[in-house]
Amino acid sequence: MAQHLIPILLFEGQFDEALEFYGSIFADTQIEPLGMNPTGHLSNDSLQIHAILRLNGQRFLCIDSTTKNRKPRVSSQSIYVECTSELEIDATFKALTNGGEILKPLKDYGFSRKFGSLIDKFGTSWQLNLPYFEIQQGNVCMAHNEEVRSEYRH
Repeated sequence: MAQHLIPILLFEGQFDEALEFYGSIFADTQIEPLGMNPTGHLSNDSLQIHAILRLNGQRFLCIDSTTKNRKPRVSSQSIYVECTSELEIDATFKALTNGGEILKPLKDYGFSRKFGSLIDKFGTSWQLNLPYFEIQQGNVCMAHNEEVRSEYRH
């Protein structure tokens, strides 16, 4: 049986707000509620809400824990979004940074047309990219920039 790898987004009492926020940014959003699940003992302090969130086809397990005062999250993981236009990357970056923190401003760093990274208001780390190349199933399809295209011609 093949294993399924599903990233988890963990919230602290902001579950509905977070899912509504992400749904307002990504056009293809689906939410599959999984219900409440007690964590240890039955009290309001230990209930968790679970759901599967699909953003543009990518599944995330979302958990809203009422447990407070966890250690601050320091993560080497982030959600990578490959955009297809300047309009898309600008709008998505602007929406995700609302109430969040910009780590790398959205601009051309030399490896793509535009790139930026941030932590949103829920503590989720994001990297947005507008590549020189379109990548489909691991193959480079085309370069968006004539100067870059000419460098890669044989």
